[in-house]
Amino acid sequence: MISAIFDRGLQSRKSYAQLAEEQILFVHRLKDAPRYDLLHPHWQDDGYSDTESLEFIQDSAVHLCESNKSLSPTKLRLVQYLEKPVGRCCLS
Repeated sequence: MISAIFDRGLQSRKSYAQLAEEQILFVHRLKDAPRYDLLHPHWQDDGYSDTESLEFIQDSAVHLCESNKSLSPTKLRLVQYLEKPVGRCCLS
């Protein structure tokens, strides 16, 4: 199985769809405040997943919005957490 990790350099929703179609697992850091449609949670926060530096926010199945504001048909997983000391929100 192929895996890939990207930072904010790759933003094309079509690229995400192609990776998903080819069953390539990938992790990507999204820009702040991405638009998406929540499909369902993968996991509910039980409070036990937080660490000293990270607070879990969500782990959900979503459709991301494309640049023209339409929803991408590709179902993706969104994991969101908060850096505790800084208070900065991170999405991947």
